[in-house]
Amino acid sequence: MNKEMKTNQKVKETLRSVLTNTGTLMLIVASCTAVIAIILNWEKVMEELGRLVSVLMPFIFGVVLSFLINPLVNSVNRFLDDLAFKGRNNKWCKYTSVGISYIVLLGAITIVIVYIVPQVSESLKELTKSLGKGYGYIVNNTEEIQEKYPFYQCRILANC
Repeated sequence: MNKEMKTNQKVKETLRSVLTNTGTLMLIVASCTAVIAIILNWEKVMEELGRLVSVLMPFIFGVVLSFLINPLVNSVNRFLDDLAFKGRNNKWCKYTSVGISYIVLLGAITIVIVYIVPQVSESLKELTKSLGKGYGYIVNNTEEIQEKYPFYQCRILANC
């Protein structure tokens, strides 16, 4: 009887190892097949990934916004808890903190849009004007520039 149990034990262990190895082999084959299918249909895969990203973009934006606003919410929550709520009604303290944080964030975005964006726009306009003038000067006065700086002519024309 003891010999029969050992034989059964060995058969079970052998079957278990065969099944484990077969599962691993099937996983490797499936992975290789998937990689080959992705490579062969690359354009379609990229198109579908683009659609997936466009569907997930609001959720991604929400997660990023929550990570950015969380420190502000925690600071306002501590301040309000110490000042007004004093440990009571923690739920309303959190709601008020979130509301105040969103108001502060919207105010900061409004200030950036109203004051900073027009300034950056004007700076870019001035930069493009000055770059255009500089390019025009270089084009119109190349001979004069080459006479002033003859070593640049050597490098540009590669006649040294």
